[in-house]
Amino acid sequence: MLLILAGAQAAFAQADSQLQRNYEQQNRAIERQLQDNSQQQLQQQQLNQIRGQQMRQQLTPPPYVPPPPPVQNFRR
Repeated sequence: MLLILAGAQAAFAQADSQLQRNYEQQNRAIERQLQDNSQQQLQQQQLNQIRGQQMRQQLTPPPYVPPPPPVQNFRR
């Protein structure tokens, strides 16, 4: 009876450590995914900023240049 109990305890301990390893593995995978996501978000924000700047530059009218004065013809 004691032997069965010890065997069951060992099996539980093994299953528990396996669960612990799986849990840690999943956590690492989730952390990597979150890092990737925040990296992508940062890149997307930077791209949006650049696009916004380009759009504003396109919308800005060129500076006003007055027309040249009329040419005066002194030969009459």
